[in-house]
Amino acid sequence: MFGLDARIALAIFGGLSIVTGAVLYTVMSEIAITRRITEMNNVGKAIQAYALDTAVYPAAIEDLLSDTPIGWNGPYLQIEDADALNNNILRSSTGDDMVLHYRRDTAWANVLVAPGCNSTDACGIYIQMLVDQTIGDKIDLRVDGVASTTTGNVRLNVLGAYYVMGYNIGFRR
Repeated sequence: MFGLDARIALAIFGGLSIVTGAVLYTVMSEIAITRRITEMNNVGKAIQAYALDTAVYPAAIEDLLSDTPIGWNGPYLQIEDADALNNNILRSSTGDDMVLHYRRDTAWANVLVAPGCNSTDACGIYIQMLVDQTIGDKIDLRVDGVASTTTGNVRLNVLGAYYVMGYNIGFRR
């Protein structure tokens, strides 16, 4: 049988492992959120570079990789996996599928059917992706400072256990 000292040491190590596990989980969750925001911001920077070079905004994410307008100086995104782009859907390093959309900067009732843009509208360029609800809420709080599904730079729409998230990368068309 264990002596009293061994049982006390086991209890201390058990308590420390619980605390360490909780901290590790929190840190890993924050890393996942930061990676998603960084990836979306990198696509935004690529769109800005494309627009500066060509004087037009890309119609699709594919245009950032291969296009032929006057002034095109790409590719504007570095993709290591040849299968990362399929049917204008970009698979990020976090495993999320990203799609480019232009949407009006009014309140949205639903991310899936958000109002489109015409030549007279003030429009935002949104990256749409499917994320876990917990991660979507945390991204919304980090980016906008408040959880709102219909306004702000992050717009969320419940789809089962997930959110369809629209993230405004901050450039206007």
